[in-house]
Amino acid sequence: MIKRVLAAALLPFVLITLAVAGEDPGALAKKTLADLEAKRANPALSGSSQHPPALDAAANPILQARALLARAAELRALGDNARAELAEDGALEWALTARELVKAVELEHDAVDQAASANSASTRAEKARALLDEAIARRAKLQTELDRLDKEAEARALDAGPADGGKPGNKPGKKKP
Repeated sequence: MIKRVLAAALLPFVLITLAVAGEDPGALAKKTLADLEAKRANPALSGSSQHPPALDAAANPILQARALLARAAELRALGDNARAELAEDGALEWALTARELVKAVELEHDAVDQAASANSASTRAEKARALLDEAIARRAKLQTELDRLDKEAEARALDAGPADGGKPGNKPGKKKP
């Protein structure tokens, strides 16, 4: 379980490292920030209305990424390409951190919603179980009452004697002379 969680946590960084090897980190940072801004502008893009609060939680990493991109542009203008690349790398890290933070907040919100749904379903199941138990108890009580009434009816029939009046020699189907 821990290995899966660790692998899931490290996977984005491994993929990023592979992706960065062939692409400009500044361009990737700008694209990531643009994707996050698109989510803010249109929350329906990813099917959830919870993006603005999640993006608010990632406000600091987004600001840091933008500041580093601006610093990288200044450094390039001054001809310091080595430090500009370092600033772009930092901007990419901040942008990816913001993206992962947004995902984490969204997943947490979804988990809370699912927990509430599960709790509601559990409550409904408990109520249904209680109603079923009540119905079973009521049926058992009615069956007991029915059995008691049947015994009373049998006792009355025995107390009343035979159905032919109890006279000897009176058998059904036999005529009197």
